[in-house]
Amino acid sequence: MKKSLLPFLSLFILLSAFTCENEPLDYDQESINSINNSNNSSNNTDLVGTWDLVSFDVDMLNSATLPSGDMITEILVSSTSTDYQVTFTETEFTTTGSYSYDTFIEAGGISQQDNLTLTDVTGSGSYTTDGNEITTEGAFFDFSFEGVDQSAFEDNQTSNYSISADGQTLTFSQNQTTLQSNNGFETEIDIVAESIWQKVN
Repeated sequence: MKKSLLPFLSLFILLSAFTCENEPLDYDQESINSINNSNNSSNNTDLVGTWDLVSFDVDMLNSATLPSGDMITEILVSSTSTDYQVTFTETEFTTTGSYSYDTFIEAGGISQQDNLTLTDVTGSGSYTTDGNEITTEGAFFDFSFEGVDQSAFEDNQTSNYSISADGQTLTFSQNQTTLQSNNGFETEIDIVAESIWQKVN
């Protein structure tokens, strides 16, 4: 099974759990203006350009309460080699290249380890920023986990980002807990993810 994944990361990014709700949202005009103004070019100027991927790591813990008992699934992902880039314009991004990563998956007392390589990966999407948060529509990464429910890895994700004082290192980080309830089943998904990028001059 193969599915796209962010920065953030998730990634990675790499990486968040989201639920869709059909409830109306409360808002006011001041909030809308703030959102519309948060993605002007001055906020994104430091992101614009091409960045080489240095590394990424993701730790996801999924705890589900089922009638038969609790089920805990842990997924650990860590890059082993990277030849991958992301290029930002003021509102959009594209990705291209290859990368390898180690995976460790443990579910129901059964564990599996693997090393996977993805080549000729390309992607694109749009993004907005608000302070030190970035929200992407589209994924920075693709991942492949055989037989694993990847509902936590969605295309639209929000994470924090920071750029070093010299403007040469970009870090995306995510530390998020999401609670989901479906037909009486409760699920808690904890994601900690980080990816590090170096500016291409």
